[in-house]
Amino acid sequence: MSRILMILDHSFPPDLRVENEIETLVEAGFEVCLLAIGPD
Repeated sequence: MSRILMILDHSFPPDLRVENEIETLVEAGFEVCLLAIGPD
């Protein structure tokens, strides 16, 4: 299984584009980890 790390420079959720991308990647067989660095 391939793994993908997504790094965002803002808080998550909400971000529908990112959610859709993650869903598509998971359906394609990828394991996705998300690191969201947002304001405190």
